[in-house]
Amino acid sequence: MFDKVTGKLPVYGNIALWCLFIFSAGDMMWAAALASISAFYLGFLSGQTYKPEE
Repeated sequence: MFDKVTGKLPVYGNIALWCLFIFSAGDMMWAAALASISAFYLGFLSGQTYKPEE
């Protein structure tokens, strides 16, 4: 289950680095958009992988 999420951690790290780079470049709108998209995707992934046992 968690191997799926932890396997993509480097991807999220790269996304965060890009957000920091774009933010430092002064384009705050793009940084906010990328951050919100990556956060939503991460939440969607964790919501999909986490299934409580009945």
